[in-house]
Amino acid sequence: MSKQNTILGILGGAIVGGIAGILLAPDKGEKTREKIAGKAKETKEDVVENVEAVLENLSKKYDVVKKASSEIIDKSKKELSKVKKEIA
Repeated sequence: MSKQNTILGILGGAIVGGIAGILLAPDKGEKTREKIAGKAKETKEDVVENVEAVLENLSKKYDVVKKASSEIIDKSKKELSKVKKEIA
């Protein structure tokens, strides 16, 4: 959950910063629009990086769970086979 909070914090900060920049901008409209476009691009890049990091983390966790599940299934099959032999 902390990665989600980080992403939300970054997005919130970028939005607040962008709004404050617009409201306090002494520049002409064209220059302000250029700044907004630049900030939007930076924010997009930050979001993409964070989403990629979250997906990578989830992928690693999925691999760990998948491996553990396979090991449990294999172990259970062996135990079941032993029990069948003992019963027979």
